[in-house]
Amino acid sequence: MQYNKCPKCQGLCLKERYYSVQDNEFFYACRCINCGNIIDEIIMENRNRRIETPKPTYMQIYYAENKEYWVERRKNKEHGL
Repeated sequence: MQYNKCPKCQGLCLKERYYSVQDNEFFYACRCINCGNIIDEIIMENRNRRIETPKPTYMQIYYAENKEYWVERRKNKEHGL
Protein backbone atom coordinates (compact mmCIF):
# COMPACT_ATOMS: atom_id res chain seq x y z
CA MET A 1 0.00 0.00 0.00
CA GLN A 2 1.52 3.30 -1.08
CA TYR A 3 -0.23 6.64 -1.21
CA ASN A 4 1.58 9.69 -2.47
CA LYS A 5 -1.29 12.14 -2.04
CA CYS A 6 -3.81 12.39 0.75
CA PRO A 7 -7.36 11.80 -0.52
CA LYS A 8 -8.62 14.40 1.96
CA CYS A 9 -6.32 17.40 1.38
CA GLN A 10 -3.99 16.28 -1.46
CA GLY A 11 -1.01 16.66 0.92
CA LEU A 12 2.04 14.41 1.14
CA CYS A 13 1.53 10.98 2.76
CA LEU A 14 4.30 9.04 4.46
CA LYS A 15 4.34 5.37 5.34
CA GLU A 16 4.47 4.78 9.11
CA ARG A 17 4.51 1.75 11.37
CA TYR A 18 1.72 1.45 13.95
CA TYR A 19 0.99 -1.01 16.73
CA SER A 20 -2.43 -2.62 17.15
CA VAL A 21 -3.16 -3.35 20.80
CA GLN A 22 -6.20 -5.41 19.84
CA ASP A 23 -4.31 -7.70 17.45
CA ASN A 24 -0.99 -7.43 19.31
CA GLU A 25 0.97 -6.80 16.10
CA PHE A 26 2.49 -4.05 14.00
CA PHE A 27 1.01 -2.78 10.75
CA TYR A 28 1.83 -0.10 8.22
CA ALA A 29 -0.35 2.83 7.23
CA CYS A 30 0.10 6.13 5.44
CA ARG A 31 -0.26 9.39 7.37
CA CYS A 32 -0.68 12.81 5.79
CA ILE A 33 1.86 15.31 7.11
CA ASN A 34 -0.57 18.20 6.45
CA CYS A 35 -3.87 17.09 7.99
CA GLY A 36 -2.88 13.94 9.91
CA ASN A 37 -5.28 11.69 8.00
CA ILE A 38 -4.32 8.03 8.46
CA ILE A 39 -5.04 5.54 5.67
CA ASP A 40 -4.61 1.79 5.93
CA GLU A 41 -6.18 -1.18 4.17
CA ILE A 42 -9.02 -1.58 6.69
CA ILE A 43 -9.94 2.11 6.53
CA MET A 44 -10.01 2.03 2.72
CA GLU A 45 -12.17 -1.14 2.71
CA ASN A 46 -14.66 0.51 5.06
CA ARG A 47 -14.77 3.73 3.04
CA ASN A 48 -15.30 1.86 -0.21
CA ARG A 49 -17.99 -0.41 1.24
CA ARG A 50 -21.36 0.29 -0.30
CA ILE A 51 -23.84 1.65 2.19
CA GLU A 52 -27.41 0.59 1.61
CA THR A 53 -29.95 3.36 1.93
CA PRO A 54 -32.57 2.63 4.56
CA LYS A 55 -36.12 1.95 3.46
CA PRO A 56 -38.51 4.86 4.05
CA THR A 57 -40.78 4.65 7.07
CA TYR A 58 -44.55 4.50 6.86
CA MET A 59 -44.83 8.18 7.86
CA GLN A 60 -42.34 9.27 5.19
CA ILE A 61 -44.35 7.45 2.53
CA TYR A 62 -47.65 8.81 3.88
CA TYR A 63 -46.31 12.39 3.91
CA ALA A 64 -44.91 12.06 0.37
CA GLU A 65 -48.24 10.77 -0.94
CA ASN A 66 -50.23 13.52 0.84
CA LYS A 67 -47.75 16.40 0.63
CA GLU A 68 -50.23 18.92 -0.78
CA TYR A 69 -52.58 18.31 2.16
CA TRP A 70 -49.84 18.88 4.73
CA VAL A 71 -48.51 22.00 2.99
CA GLU A 72 -52.03 23.49 2.87
CA ARG A 73 -52.63 22.55 6.49
CA ARG A 74 -49.41 24.28 7.57
CA LYS A 75 -50.37 27.45 5.65
CA ASN A 76 -53.80 27.51 7.30
CA LYS A 77 -52.28 26.98 10.73
CA GLU A 78 -49.81 29.86 10.22
CA HIS A 79 -52.64 32.20 9.15
CA GLY A 80 -54.86 31.17 12.06
CA LEU A 81 -57.52 29.48 9.96
